[in-house]
Amino acid sequence: ENVLGLQVVTASGEVVRTGTRAKKSSAGYDLTRLFVGSEGTLGVMTEVTLKLYPLPEAVSAAICHFPSIDAAVRSTIQIIQMGVPIARCELLDALTVDFDWDSTPEERTRLWSARHKAYFAGMQMNPGCRTVTTDTCVPISRLAEIIDASVAEADASGLPYYIVGHVGDGNFHLA
Repeated sequence: ENVLGLQVVTASGEVVRTGTRAKKSSAGYDLTRLFVGSEGTLGVMTEVTLKLYPLPEAVSAAICHFPSIDAAVRSTIQIIQMGVPIARCELLDALTVDFDWDSTPEERTRLWSARHKAYFAGMQMNPGCRTVTTDTCVPISRLAEIIDASVAEADASGLPYYIVGHVGDGNFHLA
């Protein structure tokens, strides 16, 4: 999202420029994302134009406990719809966290480490078992409904599971 344009040299030696000065364009292929997503297989990037954002005046991180996954996801939807400026909004299920709030960089890093280590912690719930992880992304307005349905199916299966997600983006993982 922050890459505005590229200069790329293709395998045939052709120099290709992508991007536009327009704020938004839906005309033709999105060559910028196509080249970035190809990870160098379609050409070598020789110039990248980025959109830079200044550091905010204050940054905080919080871990909040909700009575249910549904309540957590619906709160996320309301926060986003109200325009509260959040950089990231992650979901961890009840097996993972309780409420905590910190504003120092070291403490924010400590809070985020729980999210980043959730996969390995989940594997330890049943030593010797394997983990299969889903990756689901839906419109945020449908997120609570889809997570509720996923939890119901997982409960009915009798298999142990946990849920984490980038709920601010409408994305979650059931493992």
